[in-house]
Parts: sequence; C-alpha cells; structure tokens
Amino acid sequence: MLGGYSDNGNLEKAREFFCSFQSNDPVGWTAMIHAYARNGHHEQALWLFLAMDLEGVRIDHIAILAALNSCASIPSLSVGRIIHEEIVEQKLDTDLSMRTAVLDMYAKCGKLEVARDLFFVHDLHRDAVSWNALIAAHAASGGALDTLWLFALMILDGISPIDSTFVSVLCACSHAGMVEVACHCFATIASDYDGIFLTPELYMIVIDVLARAGQLERAEELFHGMPFEPDAVSWRSVAGACRVQGEMIRVSLEQEHDDNPASYVVFSNLCVG
Repeated sequence: MLGGYSDNGNLEKAREFFCSFQSNDPVGWTAMIHAYARNGHHEQALWLFLAMDLEGVRIDHIAILAALNSCASIPSLSVGRIIHEEIVEQKLDTDLSMRTAVLDMYAKCGKLEVARDLFFVHDLHRDAVSWNALIAAHAASGGALDTLWLFALMILDGISPIDSTFVSVLCACSHAGMVEVACHCFATIASDYDGIFLTPELYMIVIDVLARAGQLERAEELFHGMPFEPDAVSWRSVAGACRVQGEMIRVSLEQEHDDNPASYVVFSNLCVG
C-alpha cells in the first residue's frame, strides 16, 4: 500500500499509512525513506533515516542507498559522513554498489579528493558504474582535464565506456570550450567502441560546442546531417546556442513546424539580438 501511494506521488497518504503501523520492522521505514527520496523530498528522507537509527530499527541496504542518494542530491556532506561511518561499522563497504554510492555522495558534495581516494586507494574492484560516477562528478564540477584524464584511465583499466560516459566527457569539453577534443571524441565513438551508438543527446552536445564557439557552419552541417528527425527541443537548443554569439541561425519556424511558445521567444530574441 505504501509503495502504491508512493508510485502515484501521494506522499501524504503514504505518510499516513506509514504512521498507522509504525514499528521496529525495517521494511516500512525503508519503504517510506525510499518514497521520499524517489519523489525528491530528500530532507524528509534523511530526517526519517536518522530517526530510524535513533529508534533502534535495523537499517538495511536499501535504506542506506536511498539516504546516500538524498545526501548527494541536496547535497548534505555531514549526514553523508554519518552514513559512511554506519556503512563501515556494519562492514557493508565491501559491497560494490554501496562503495559506488558513497563515492557518488562525496563527489556531488564537492569532496572530489575524498572520492578519488576512495576510488583509487580502497576500491580494488572498479566497474563501469563506479568509473562513470567519478567521471560524471568531475564533468559536473567543470574539471575538463580531470574528466579526460579519468576517461583515459578508465580505458587503460580495460573498462568499456557506455553512453553516459561520453555524455559526461563531451559536456566537460563543452564547458571548457574544447571544440576539437569534443569533435575528435565524437568522431571515434561509433568507430572505436562496439555497442555505443550516436544518440540525439550526443549530437546536440557537439552541435552546442560548435555553435558556442562561433563555428555555425560546422554546427549547421552536423545538425542537418543527423540520422534523426530533429525535434522542437533540438531546434531551440541550436537557436539558443547561436543566440550567445549574437547571430541569426539559418532556420525558420516554418521548417520547425513547432507551435511551442518557447520557440517563438527564442527566435524573437535572435531577431532583436
């Protein structure tokens, strides 16, 4: 019942149901923590997690992962450290998913050095998930060179990248204005990595890199050469990137066939720019 209410986003009913049978059974507590976390109520999830501990309820694997996710999302380093201590005390730090969640928490809380130490010093069984967590965190922080360095180490470690790996790498290049590096990485995806396909998201990141660098002809050429039908979001993304350069993109609303008001706002801004 609690899970059903949560799935429908009805947290008030879920909370009422939880309070009606609250006991030392960890299942209900875990379900409520997970409900808060998955619906974006991270502070409530952490408050309940700490209350669960104070009440002496046995904290299980799922509750800890949900709480770590909330710590990473807020972020809350102080609570994250408490949870990390709990993990070590329960000797759960041998679990790969748990170690990855701890690493992700420290990285998203801005403690990249701690995350790297955990990863390189303590994590002897690194997999694609843990590599991607570290790479994504460095990309989000704007550390393009560190992101590329970690990507290279990942390949040397014999771990195959996945779609999200390249999203992080290309986004890092975008933030740093590393146009040619982004283009080279994009060009090698399909040829050098089996099972990796050029998605619309990857195309749009590279197009954005080119457009923001003022290379509108290359951006337009890549845009029209996509093996996908560009949607309204794609058109607005390219138009917005060109707006940064103060230039008019060579497309029209008639080509776009889009009635979304946001499109008209973007193109109006282009015209007055």
